[in-house]
Amino acid sequence: MKAIKALDIIREMESFFKGIVQINKSLCGYTSIKIGGIAALFLEPQSNIDLGLVIQLFKLNNIPFRVIGNGTNLLIDDGRLEIAVIKLSSLFFKEILLKENVLYLRGGVTLAQLLNFSIKNGISGFEFLAGIPGTVGGALVMNAGVRNSLWAARVEESFLCVSDTLIELEVMDGQGEILKLTKSDAGFVYRGSKLNDLIVLGASFKIKKSTIKNVAELVKTFLKKRKMFQPKCSRSAGCVFKNPPGGGISAGELIEKSELKGWRIGQAQVSEIHANFIINQGKATFSQVCELMDFVQSKVNQNFGVKLKPEIEIWNEQGL
Repeated sequence: MKAIKALDIIREMESFFKGIVQINKSLCGYTSIKIGGIAALFLEPQSNIDLGLVIQLFKLNNIPFRVIGNGTNLLIDDGRLEIAVIKLSSLFFKEILLKENVLYLRGGVTLAQLLNFSIKNGISGFEFLAGIPGTVGGALVMNAGVRNSLWAARVEESFLCVSDTLIELEVMDGQGEILKLTKSDAGFVYRGSKLNDLIVLGASFKIKKSTIKNVAELVKTFLKKRKMFQPKCSRSAGCVFKNPPGGGISAGELIEKSELKGWRIGQAQVSEIHANFIINQGKATFSQVCELMDFVQSKVNQNFGVKLKPEIEIWNEQGL
């Protein structure tokens, strides 16, 4: 891939870009697993106008780019990446608007901010997101949620997903154009959508009113139960593999039954608390995590005939 001429691009941006731009930016601190190499460009636009003009410039110069949220469920190559990375971190992208029974959230709003707002305003329906890191944009792209069977006594397998109460999406495409999408346009499935090549600018949700006390107690309940099942270590990328289709046994259960809890390659380790988490024990590398993922997939397939699919997003030269 042709190297980005970062200084030339910055000079072209000087006439219009109002945000922050940096060159040769380390991404290690922007991922929850604390692994990530150097991005040629790192940008924090101020508004949709800023963002659209930058994307048009990237398109014109054939520059690949990626958008990073809170860096959860994300594994980034620890080498150099000749890409531009965009982070929607300005106050503009963190706006929350409530009008009657509709809540509008911009893509940079964190799920923690959403839950705090929900508690203060007695808004129910988002409590199950408690303890899930990340932003609204990232949560919608992967259709984040929880298995109902983890939280309640149910016979059938079902899921609570962030898309359940969605009304409409506002996104930006690779040409810098803003589009409106319906819930069906987004193609939501279990832990996925058709939004991977789009930037989520904002979304509208139907809401249910409740009391501050009830919402706060339910959020507390979800947080407590999540802490019971998930490792306390912050250096992970969340659940590594999707649960197999059809319900029943989960990816974590398959890995545990394969006796892989605690298995290590270098400083990458399968969690001893939740087998579907890989922990960075300090200085784990991108290749160590990938090797451990491959090993887990191979063992589960060998033992149960199930091919686990990654839930985490992987950035490397092959996938850009």
